[in-house]
Amino acid sequence: MGDLVLIIFFAWLLGSLLMVAVNALMRIPRMRRPVAIVLVYIALIILVAILALVIIPSAVDQTVDLFDRVPDYLERIPGWLTAIDDFALGFGVQLDLANRYELGSTEDILTTATAWATDNAGVIFQSAVSTLFAVGLIIALSFYVVLDGGRRVNEALTVLPPNAEAEVRLVMATFNRAFHGYIRGMFFVSAIYGVGVAGVMYGTGLPAALPSAILASLLLAVPFIGDWLALGLPLLIAIAAGDFVTVIIVLGALLFIQQVMLNLLTPRILGQAVQMPAGLVIVSVVVGARLIGIPGALLGVPAGAFIYSLAVVYGNRVKSRRAAAARAAAAEAESVWTPPDDETPRTGRAAPGPSDTVGGAYPIPPQRGRARGERRPTEE
Repeated sequence: MGDLVLIIFFAWLLGSLLMVAVNALMRIPRMRRPVAIVLVYIALIILVAILALVIIPSAVDQTVDLFDRVPDYLERIPGWLTAIDDFALGFGVQLDLANRYELGSTEDILTTATAWATDNAGVIFQSAVSTLFAVGLIIALSFYVVLDGGRRVNEALTVLPPNAEAEVRLVMATFNRAFHGYIRGMFFVSAIYGVGVAGVMYGTGLPAALPSAILASLLLAVPFIGDWLALGLPLLIAIAAGDFVTVIIVLGALLFIQQVMLNLLTPRILGQAVQMPAGLVIVSVVVGARLIGIPGALLGVPAGAFIYSLAVVYGNRVKSRRAAAARAAAAEAESVWTPPDDETPRTGRAAPGPSDTVGGAYPIPPQRGRARGERRPTEE
């Protein structure tokens, strides 16, 4: 049931993300919700069609062309290793990588890899068909999520007691801010970086620009090491297919793009979605990967951010209640006046004020009642 649960989860996640686009279209005057839903799904179907009919075939062709050029790239390896040996020898370090390298071993690895791909062609095709079917099922199920628009959830929450309803809505709002905010932000950040990688590689004439951009945009979502992986793949192709100037251009351009994204775009796009300690990020990645593999490693960070944000919200609420109780106790203590010890009379009565004395020296006895024989005052 794990695969089915994962499909349902991704369908709900896609539907909840598409509802943001539907709500944005609803701001247009006289826009009906059914029309907005139809427009959003038409755009989604067009995007999937472009991806399936244009981008993926082009990426496959570029990948095949890259593998056809691999033997030519392998012939450059001894020269690279010799240059590395000379560079290290200048610092007094003898690596001797050129003598340890054997071209025949690499050719054997390529032959083995080709034989494995040929033997498992049926399994690879079956996996591709299953992936396409899962994507279609996710899109179909997400349509019902968008069509409902959260109305059933709101109706279900109204039967709860007022306090419980408020708490559940708080949890849902925290989830939307942390989990959905992270997913939407990482989608835009990865798309921007992928476009940048494709532009740099096309501009320098490197092969496999499109598949490298797709893989780099996906690797960018991996916590901690995603930035280096997304930089290493295009740089490796530049080293294999280009010259020294091309490597420097690709390295400088991609580092510039990453710095702009990390310092300007990512904080603005992600906003307050994920703000938790680095240790909890590592724990989230490890636990997510242990539970559901690679999807868990990618979704572990937003899930951990949701739990952490919820803990912060309730922690702040507890702190506010304690601070309010402390202020109330302090105010109650100040409202009860306790005279100093040196001014408290021995009888226990309150200390006399200036108006209670004659000439400021002798206290006037307190009037507790009328004297005997004193007449009751009458109103004139």
